[in-house]
Amino acid sequence: MKTERLPGTDKRLYELVAPYAMNRKVIAEFDGYPILTGENYCWFIIFDDDGNLSGFSAIRQTQTDVEFTFDYVIPEYRKNGIHKKLISERIKWCKKNGITHIKADCTNECLPHYLKSKFKIVKEFSKWHKVELML
Repeated sequence: MKTERLPGTDKRLYELVAPYAMNRKVIAEFDGYPILTGENYCWFIIFDDDGNLSGFSAIRQTQTDVEFTFDYVIPEYRKNGIHKKLISERIKWCKKNGITHIKADCTNECLPHYLKSKFKIVKEFSKWHKVELML
């Protein structure tokens, strides 16, 4: 597995993520929410050993905090530890950059991985959870 980190406006990011960002099935998995990016995003892209895209996620930085966003693992790579790796890579990045407070919105399916990474639930919805981690 290889992880690549890309800025939110990088051309390569658009090439890799656009086929999923515009896919009706993927949009449905995000409950209709679009996949967004911009200058305040940092993306983490995971490839398998053959160089195939396996999953992606982002960190969105604001003036006051950091939020983990858009966790997506390609269906055929699910249950292979990709999502756990996406979370751990972003936590490592936060530690390296002196960030001590992380927020995330996650689906019911993603919640167990966040809880194993020591995130705490701060608000629950029917399909989503707001979670936070203090480093």
